[in-house]
Amino acid sequence: MSVITLALEAIGLVLGSLVAAILLCATLWCVFRHLGHPDWGPPLVLMLVPIGLLGWLPRSEFVSMTVVFAVIAALPFWAEGRAWRARYAGGPSFGARVARHRS
Repeated sequence: MSVITLALEAIGLVLGSLVAAILLCATLWCVFRHLGHPDWGPPLVLMLVPIGLLGWLPRSEFVSMTVVFAVIAALPFWAEGRAWRARYAGGPSFGARVARHRS
């Protein structure tokens, strides 16, 4: 019976961490989209890594797995944020404008 309990806890931990990471990314997307800069959300997600490595996050498997899932999700989140900004916020991002200006 303890093996089944252990398996259910592991599944719950993984699924719960995945849901928490999705909610974190979705919340950051919504907040920064209203500001016109949805590509600012992923750097905040990526800042969780050094914060966690410095020991400023609670030591739990749930938080660690949530950070891992959120960092994995930050890469497509960042790309889509830049594409959204180029489509809806009046042109390319600041970095693209600087590169175009220099050339």
